[in-house]
Amino acid sequence: MISAAVLISIMPLTSRAGIRIISDIDDTTKIAHISSAPVATWNALFSSAAFAGMSELYRSMVGPRDYSIAYLTGAPILLRSNIENFLSRNNFPDGELFIRNFLFDENLLAFKKRIILEQMKAHPEDDFIFIGDDTQGDFIAYDETFQAESDRILAIYIRSVSGRPVPPSAFGFTTAYDLVRTEYAMNRFTVAEAAPIAHAILSESIDGQIIPAYTHCPAPFVREFSMTKIEEWGALIDKRVEKICEGRSQKEKN
Repeated sequence: MISAAVLISIMPLTSRAGIRIISDIDDTTKIAHISSAPVATWNALFSSAAFAGMSELYRSMVGPRDYSIAYLTGAPILLRSNIENFLSRNNFPDGELFIRNFLFDENLLAFKKRIILEQMKAHPEDDFIFIGDDTQGDFIAYDETFQAESDRILAIYIRSVSGRPVPPSAFGFTTAYDLVRTEYAMNRFTVAEAAPIAHAILSESIDGQIIPAYTHCPAPFVREFSMTKIEEWGALIDKRVEKICEGRSQKEKN
């Protein structure tokens, strides 16, 4: 079986004991709108728009610690340069890029499951964090892997795009900061590491880069009165998301 894997790092990647992130791209890091074929095609060819805070999140996770990352996408191999440009332009950290070859690879779900298992075999001393969305079966591939290898999977994060329920093994998320809150609670994130993600989201001037119009709006948030700095930033981001969703709802009524 031929797999289209390319390195986008200028330095050779070596197996090491630590934590390895496996991340989807479309509708996870990149604003793609996969559910609409015409829009998704245009975005694949001409857009480099990323969800606010995602590159900052990945840099905070990979940069100062013993983490590594692999990007896994079902996009056709002909779009490899577009994907590499997207990752580079948005300053995502270096990592391996696995692209599905439509001529040789199996269906999308089987392709993702195979690459995930190959990565786990290639990095036997590493634990894993999976990050994806609810549009193309990421949560199925991740959950089925979790059922077989739960002792090596630290967390599964699924972006809520369609609003489909995620399996019990996964955490649903709306913004990159939702991952920060969970990772902080698990003692894998610090306040200093959270700051760039919070700033990226709160300073983003385009609402659609925080929560695009085609994505699912979360239920209203309930906050406690006493908050840490992590919770304070989270509350501000939650209010921003609520404001965006309220504006969207008002437009739909008019």
